[in-house]
Amino acid sequence: MDEPQMDAAAVKPRPGRYHLAMTANGRVVMHSWWNSQPIARTKFTQLVGEQG
Repeated sequence: MDEPQMDAAAVKPRPGRYHLAMTANGRVVMHSWWNSQPIARTKFTQLVGEQG
């Protein structure tokens, strides 16, 4: 059975100013929110480094 798909546009905003939505093959596989820009930039850099 296929897992339910989540559309990036369907992700409801949550508290936090900085949002990351990672997709693979058009499906959201991860999303997170951060209040701090330095933390958001660090997390983004780490994820891009890991996932390429």
